[in-house]
Amino acid sequence: MPITQPSSREVDVVLEFRLDDWSNGSDKKRRKPKKRLHIIRNPYLCLKCWAHWSEKDLEGNRSIPHLQKRNDGNFYHKLCRAPLLRYYEISSADLAKFAKEKLFTDPKFLRFFPSMANLIREDMPATDHHNSQCGGTCCVHDQEGSMGPEPNEMADVEFHVSDNVFFGWIEQSHKTCAAASVAGALNAVLNHPSFEGKLVAGDDQLQVYVQEKDVIEYYCKWAREAGRISCHAALRGSCGLIPSTRKIGNPRLLRACHVVSKSVCVQSKEGEERAGVKCPPLLKRMGGEIVNGEDEDSDAASDDGSDKFSPVETARLLGNWNCKEEIVEGGRCSPNDDEEVELRQWEMVKKEVKAGSSLLIHFRNHYSLVFATREWFCHASSSTRRQVLTATQKQRPHIWFCFRQLRADIVYSKVNQLIVIRPCIEKCLETRTKRGGRTEEDGRSGKDVVSFQRLNRSNSLIC
Repeated sequence: MPITQPSSREVDVVLEFRLDDWSNGSDKKRRKPKKRLHIIRNPYLCLKCWAHWSEKDLEGNRSIPHLQKRNDGNFYHKLCRAPLLRYYEISSADLAKFAKEKLFTDPKFLRFFPSMANLIREDMPATDHHNSQCGGTCCVHDQEGSMGPEPNEMADVEFHVSDNVFFGWIEQSHKTCAAASVAGALNAVLNHPSFEGKLVAGDDQLQVYVQEKDVIEYYCKWAREAGRISCHAALRGSCGLIPSTRKIGNPRLLRACHVVSKSVCVQSKEGEERAGVKCPPLLKRMGGEIVNGEDEDSDAASDDGSDKFSPVETARLLGNWNCKEEIVEGGRCSPNDDEEVELRQWEMVKKEVKAGSSLLIHFRNHYSLVFATREWFCHASSSTRRQVLTATQKQRPHIWFCFRQLRADIVYSKVNQLIVIRPCIEKCLETRTKRGGRTEEDGRSGKDVVSFQRLNRSNSLIC
């Protein structure tokens, strides 16, 4: 499928219908334009030395040292003898390698992605004070269309990177963010060391267990069985429409995480190979337990809650203060929260990233993964900048989103949430104990947990 090159800034105007209750009791539909802003930088990269040039640097016919513009319009790096590719043209494997080698370890790449903050929406409290202007040498503002503060090379930035997410994310084909994000999150979780798999294989790639179409198939099966005709038509893209998951909500997405992950274990147990993917032995043994357990009790799984036969566990890490769903303790966002509450919730996010869990954001009518976090202290304004690396469209990471702005979006809507998907450690330890004949206490205090904690600390990078 050809990849379309996005412009530096894209604004999508969406006409949405809202129902207004009038005094006479009748309902009327009113069109109201709603703007979604996407900030994108698409620089040129050399895949050998990771040197990069912005779009403005290569505009026109200006001469650039060590670069050659060929007749076909492409650029060639003379020192490395390699062609240049734009950021949206590199593969996911090259992106993971780039993130591991340069993106979070070299201060020159601190402003590779733009930042987004200070977005004011209707009925939302003003958030411009969250990112006050800095007149010092630690922050820069309004760089190449960026809408938030960015760290300077003199700033002391602390990164926490999720390597599994960088290796496991999936390209989104259509308007199916609820399927592509789930597939990427499950690929990251099922490659966790607790499943006796490798964090990074010998060829610097993880096993891709789940594709976007696998999640779409589950959604379609559910829509057929539930009689959701319009939802099924939207998922399949019937009548010439673009396939979309707009009718999939948070409860169904959480249920998809359990169902699809169990299907991976069951298929690996039955010996089915999916595009040459070899599952770890632990997943195969868990597949046997899932088949036997569900035969005994098929109604054990709730609609969107925990599933005792699932190899993963899900939870709502952050949510609206007035939503009815169960939120992790201390994860409710209220408009009256102070700095202490925000700091405590930020530590919760960093803890999950360092632990190798998958964080999935639902905000601004889009599902996307959290790839990394960063924070630095601004001495001029005496404030701490906190940002998460995510995507406001598609699934490829391209924006540093302000954490305070994310909390403001969660306060604004009950639907916006931060979901965590992590491996079910207790289930893994129980399976290992049955295999090795060890007691449960020995399994919980064995070497597997120690090596898992040591691996988590290695994912924390400080630049």
